[in-house]
Amino acid sequence: MGIGRFFLHDFFTAAELNLLEDQLTRRNAQDSKRHKSAKARVEALESDLERVALLTRALADLCLSKGLLTRDELIGQIQEADLADGKRDERLQAKVVMPGESKPADPDPSRVPSAKKARMKRSRPYP
Repeated sequence: MGIGRFFLHDFFTAAELNLLEDQLTRRNAQDSKRHKSAKARVEALESDLERVALLTRALADLCLSKGLLTRDELIGQIQEADLADGKRDERLQAKVVMPGESKPADPDPSRVPSAKKARMKRSRPYP
């Protein structure tokens, strides 16, 4: 509170002024902590984005240099992916990227449980 304490002594007791000072100190500490954590989160997100951009660039360059696709095909695929969320805005909403369920790879037909059951049925002497 500083020098204001001397002017406010008629309105507040010393205990009330101490309480206000403590509350102000706690709030300042919380605000500082919140600001630091938000700044750290932004820095972490920027770092993640830079790694994703690097990986994407490296994969695109590798695919182009190996002749797996042409530049026009890559641009066409980017535009098609851009429209996956319904609008052409050079962004992709997270729900399109991570729809909530992943599609597993097609299983090996010899390892499918139904194929095992069918083989087991045939080998049984009774129906």
